[in-house]
Amino acid sequence: MWDPYRLTMEFTTPLCGGVPQSADLITNWVEQRKATDADFTRRLNDEDEGELRSLGEIVKDTIADLPQEENPIDRLHVGFLKDQSGLYVRGGSLRAHLKSCAQALGPGMREGLFPEHTKISNFAAKIKDSLYIREEKIYLMGLTIKDKADGYRDATISVMTARGPRTCFKRIDWCFPVILTCTLLFLNGLSSIKIEHIRSCLEYGCVQGFNQDRSLQYGRYIWKLEAC
Repeated sequence: MWDPYRLTMEFTTPLCGGVPQSADLITNWVEQRKATDADFTRRLNDEDEGELRSLGEIVKDTIADLPQEENPIDRLHVGFLKDQSGLYVRGGSLRAHLKSCAQALGPGMREGLFPEHTKISNFAAKIKDSLYIREEKIYLMGLTIKDKADGYRDATISVMTARGPRTCFKRIDWCFPVILTCTLLFLNGLSSIKIEHIRSCLEYGCVQGFNQDRSLQYGRYIWKLEAC
């Protein structure tokens, strides 16, 4: 039923982390969500799959993989998750990236604007049901698995507070050069989605970029997809 494909993403611009590096910052975010979310639950890795777990449980797991040392800049510091093996991104994050690409291509697929594909309605929903990532953790590879970021950059961001607009600094970790390798599980034969549609999503995604600061052209990559 599931055909495995090996996906390799070699980044041509730095891959930026997007996970807050402060447990306190995450905890404050959770408290705010409690006040605004009637349904205080999320699913592991992806909101559309897996066992329902409380947001608090997921946050607890995330905090466990954050660096233990804390300093004042950490409250405005985003980077990568890390365990005993090294830095990683979640498989669910990559699946979400491909779903985002499918959403962008969806209108064109519906209207038949891509001559290499037949018309498909509800393209993003069908991609979501046909594509999963085998690995929960996808490690950042250089010569070996990276155990720390290669650098960081400081940027200013504008936020709206109860007292009006404010500007603050944000530190963003990045890695370059870096390669991500994982296994895509593709549902073959039970859907109008073909592996060529996944390739089209990657063609779009390699320009859009993956992870933090895509709007600044970070996270662009070249890719290779091969049957296992």
